[in-house]
Amino acid sequence: MPDIRKCFGWSKDDKTRLSFPQLTENDPIISMIRLKMSAITREVATNVCTEIFLTNPHILLKYWKKQDRSLYYLTPPDGACGYYALVQAHQRMTHGDTIHLNTCSGRQIAADILANIAKDNTLSSADGIVNMQHAIDWIRRRTQNPTEFLVDRYQLTGEDYYAFSKQNQNSLFGQPTHHSRVYSLCMPDDIHHSEWLSIFSTSSKLIGETSFSMEDIYKISSDTQFVQVAGSHYWLFPILQSETQNCKEAFDILAISIWDTLHYIETPKIIYPSNNQITYLKKSTKNIQIQFPKLISQIETNDQTKQTITEGI
Repeated sequence: MPDIRKCFGWSKDDKTRLSFPQLTENDPIISMIRLKMSAITREVATNVCTEIFLTNPHILLKYWKKQDRSLYYLTPPDGACGYYALVQAHQRMTHGDTIHLNTCSGRQIAADILANIAKDNTLSSADGIVNMQHAIDWIRRRTQNPTEFLVDRYQLTGEDYYAFSKQNQNSLFGQPTHHSRVYSLCMPDDIHHSEWLSIFSTSSKLIGETSFSMEDIYKISSDTQFVQVAGSHYWLFPILQSETQNCKEAFDILAISIWDTLHYIETPKIIYPSNNQITYLKKSTKNIQIQFPKLISQIETNDQTKQTITEGI
């Protein structure tokens, strides 16, 4: 039978994608979806697939976002960017704006916000609290030495970011660490794991849960601030006004992709760790009603913020 594990869906703007997590070919979930989706017509595929996921909340999906560098420098890349991202997400959620962190007054506001976060936090590790206090002190005195860089051992880890962000309703998307990429799922147009980030943690879930039910994904898309980490740098996504709609579009395309795959119509496929090479797809001569996105990302040569991505979560 055709392999539907590698199907994924995308939004119309192709900045949001949904896929299955890494599953075995004989996984009962895959067998059940294959059985139900192969016995229907293409016209009802989205409705049937929606019903399957809503009535089986144990079926989980990976939530992907395309890296967006428009707010990259809203968190200065001086080693404290993880703490700055906490501050900016908190500020945008509570006041609807962000802080100018390149000013002395802005850094003092940031330090005060971090102090309140640390005081109210009971979830972070003891080391995380100590590291944050060092970072707060460093941020307060940074005006005296603007070229100083926060040392590695005090920088914010992904786990402590999750703990400190629990009260602020935000979700963190990131790339896998450099040494673990060979074991990670990969988008076909992103074999270096640089552009597409998957969700690492969200304030409504436990650490380590990186796949969610369809209903939870809709909730995350509407209720949280979105933060990204790539190349060892944390920064905010722009405000996403229609993210829930993007997720719905991606899910519908996923449903159609599953149906097409079961009926031997070729569609783009996510790359499993055992096959980290792009498969070039032939265009089907059948009447496909979906316009597939480009698989090879266009590199913007005028983007001054582009840099080599070396590390992730």
